[in-house]
Amino acid sequence: LIECIRNDRVALLSLLQAEPLEVQAPHLSFQEYMAAVAIANGAELHVQTVERLSAFWANTMRLGAGLGERFGNALADQLGLSSMEEVIVHSPANVVACCAALGAVLQSMTIRVKKMR
Repeated sequence: LIECIRNDRVALLSLLQAEPLEVQAPHLSFQEYMAAVAIANGAELHVQTVERLSAFWANTMRLGAGLGERFGNALADQLGLSSMEEVIVHSPANVVACCAALGAVLQSMTIRVKKMR
């Protein structure tokens, strides 16, 4: 599949650059899914805490939850979700992304949140 992508032979992807591989997808959901796969495979998030996940991340978190334990564990490690006691979300727009992220982690590991406001 990677070779087909590098040769620009995958209908859903447009090759932007072969090395390092950079592609563009025509539909945002496909891009969000690929972002979730990248997180599950250890790609670094540019957000350090769950409270800072903007609404932009909500669908990526929901799609990632479908990837199972690998995504949930990677997310927990990067966002420090395995030992948190309280989540305070300051922007109502960010609540959906935060809840989706917590849901993904809860599906994959034991986590306790004492308070969520």
